[in-house]
Amino acid sequence: MIRRYMIFYFLACTVFAFGAQVVVEASSHPTQMLSSMEQLGKELFFDTNLSTPKFQSCATCHNPEVGWTGPDMNINAHGAVYEGAVRGRFGNRKPPSSGYATVSPNFYYDIDEGLFIGGNFWDGRATGWDLGNPAADQARGPFLNPVEQNNPDKKTVIYKVCNSAYKQLFKDEFMVKYPGMNACDPANTEKAYDFIALVIAEYEDSSEVNQFTSKFDYWMNGMATLTAQEEWGMELYKGKGKCVLCHVMDGQGPNGEDLFTDFTFDNIGVPKNPKNPFYKMDKVYLDDGMPINPKGKYWIDPGLGGFLKGLADPDNQMWRNSPHVTNVKDFTNEELMTLAADNYGKHKVPTLRNVDLKMNDGFVKAYMHNGVFKSLKEVVHFYNTRDVESWPPPEVAENVNVDELGALGLTEAEEEAIVAFMKTLSDGYNVPITGERLYKNFCKSCHGSADPANMMPPPTAANMMPPPTAPRKVIGARTCSIKGAIYGTYVFKGGVYPMRTFKGAFTDMQTKMISDYLNDFNGITGQQRFTTTCAGCHGMDAKGGRVDEDITGEDAHDIFEAIQDEDPMYFLKCLLYTPDDIHDIGYYLMMLDYDDDDSDDDEYDDEYDDDEKEDDRYDHDDSDKYEHDD
Repeated sequence: MIRRYMIFYFLACTVFAFGAQVVVEASSHPTQMLSSMEQLGKELFFDTNLSTPKFQSCATCHNPEVGWTGPDMNINAHGAVYEGAVRGRFGNRKPPSSGYATVSPNFYYDIDEGLFIGGNFWDGRATGWDLGNPAADQARGPFLNPVEQNNPDKKTVIYKVCNSAYKQLFKDEFMVKYPGMNACDPANTEKAYDFIALVIAEYEDSSEVNQFTSKFDYWMNGMATLTAQEEWGMELYKGKGKCVLCHVMDGQGPNGEDLFTDFTFDNIGVPKNPKNPFYKMDKVYLDDGMPINPKGKYWIDPGLGGFLKGLADPDNQMWRNSPHVTNVKDFTNEELMTLAADNYGKHKVPTLRNVDLKMNDGFVKAYMHNGVFKSLKEVVHFYNTRDVESWPPPEVAENVNVDELGALGLTEAEEEAIVAFMKTLSDGYNVPITGERLYKNFCKSCHGSADPANMMPPPTAANMMPPPTAPRKVIGARTCSIKGAIYGTYVFKGGVYPMRTFKGAFTDMQTKMISDYLNDFNGITGQQRFTTTCAGCHGMDAKGGRVDEDITGEDAHDIFEAIQDEDPMYFLKCLLYTPDDIHDIGYYLMMLDYDDDDSDDDEYDDEYDDDEKEDDRYDHDDSDKYEHDD
């Protein structure tokens, strides 16, 4: 009898580690843990007070629910350009996604390919040359842009942050980077402003933004299955559709993930968006009396070419001394003017991650730099038929890519298949939960493979975990419940032993899934179950037997007196074992015959036989309790 109690108690030692993982990671789209810097960046990103007038944050145009881009479907369905903090003021392009923006390199020129690569914004002008990070360079812009957040100067932005609810976090993190300096001291305005941009980029680089949790990512890791259409679409994407030539799949992510962009610039012949409100900005004036867009409806977006032309301006040469400037500085102004003409009308190749992420199926997203297209199907059809069907003329006729798109010869079914594949790139995919997946994610690290051929080998005297060296008692324990939280405070030599506090978070249905998965493996013996589950706390001697002599019968009884229902199955049921599994372990322990007192063995034998009758009720309980998932 005592032997059974001893194993029941110490199996709880394995549960606390098991349960702690489940609480955090049971979801396929887990809550992300942010560092203090990332959390500060998040506060700044979503702060609607950092505009003049207030109510416009970064998230106003870069919303996580739609892939970190524009969240208003009415705007997306028309001009696709978002209004600034001042009513009636509009910029010239639709908001690019801020998701996965941090993986872009600093803007440079690839001499071998003859291409400009990297940077942020549609035209690449957030180069990373100042702060060493294109996303940080980008984050400095909107605060002071009169058609976006419209703050008059950097001091205004710092003042607002220093009077925010998170001001202390801002001061603390600033002091970590600049010891002894006060972020809110006007003398530190330049440093503080750049620090804000760097912190926002830190958040944008976090796993909360760059999640890599799409169906495609799970498929790459063997945790999801693509449909036949999705797999066909992927093959077309790589082959006949030529998508992969620019939206590459070369594993350049931080952990080898595909980024679906080569960070280059291209003119694919996109038509003008006649509903772009920027064409009417010749009648809207800034505080200095100048119109936002003097050219009105005759304005043409120069893209990268316009940025390069600006670099060649003789009055704008300070960029050459930027701390992180790349080989672009080696070009003369004359060479930059030539390159500007060669890149006129080209825009950044965006990542396709989250390209179809929406609030709902009816939500309208806008595509291309000017938002002229309103669905992925329309985009793919344009790539396929630009040169063989009647489309509006390109906004910029020069430098149009005629080699990689325009007449691909895709059928409608092939277009649909490519769209289906691109839809697998949205983060937040809910992976179908199976018993095998749950077991491998949360159980295998401690319990080993469920396959008897691959289970953890029995510990030896040389490598076994030593047994506990002092008796432990349970106080204030509550009834175990797999589908709820279970708490227990354990006393170790008179003091609280906090590592014995644990939670379980599997539903009945998930529990049954794991149990069914384990039951698929026949031939697992009681010794194997003891070795992989119990020996971690009980230990094994050189002969493969138990090492638990330090636990007394009085201790075992104290343990179970604290359990409300005094259920001898308590801990083993928490570990997802069936009554048959428990019997196998008990029989194995009985056969070891380690007690010197044979009468104890007889008592254990009798108790073991008597408890078989009680175990029938667990078979009955399991039959109906797993029929629904709470």
